[in-house]
Amino acid sequence: MPVGEDALLTARAVLWKAVGRGWAYPDAGLLEVFADGVFEGIIRAAWARVAGEDDPAAAGLADALRASLTGPVGLAEEHTFLFSGRVRCPPYASSYAADPDARTRVLGELGQVLEALRLRPAPDIRDLPDHIGVLMELVGQTLAREAELRAAGKAEKAAAWQECRRLLVTNYLGEWLDDFSGRLESTARLPFYPALGRFVVRLRNLEREMLGG
Repeated sequence: MPVGEDALLTARAVLWKAVGRGWAYPDAGLLEVFADGVFEGIIRAAWARVAGEDDPAAAGLADALRASLTGPVGLAEEHTFLFSGRVRCPPYASSYAADPDARTRVLGELGQVLEALRLRPAPDIRDLPDHIGVLMELVGQTLAREAELRAAGKAEKAAAWQECRRLLVTNYLGEWLDDFSGRLESTARLPFYPALGRFVVRLRNLEREMLGG
């Protein structure tokens, strides 16, 4: 049976939010979510609705996570190795811009988007708005809001959230993700974060297609 539009929007919202959470520092709570299979279960179920049950991308991500949880270094140590200190793989969009003033400009623009949408990052999120995890959470929020409004018959308001998502995907989740993913491939010691990077690129490309370009 074909997945209804509202259900598909909801599945995409779940995917963007869950995968975005995967970029957070793996503290005890997140490690428990990883180890208990909750993260894997959410990703697999939502991905099956979005891309089809035969698509192997979610299974590949799950395999990489399980291998990383028993790897030669801890996942928290790996996160610090990649994203803190020397920051071998910057997870911020503005870090990949040629313009030296990009960070100020991008953060200002995203601040305006957040204010216009009356959204605020969760109190426990300390990353800047152009962090990959925060951007993915924002995309997930636009999908969830659009699904709610379409289900309520408010097509015009729903369309506004779709346009907001188009702005986010086009302006802030562009080609830098490919560079970021490539750095993870060549730098990471565990397979999880490179697999997560590939998954995000695939998810972004799929979202572009669903937005019509």
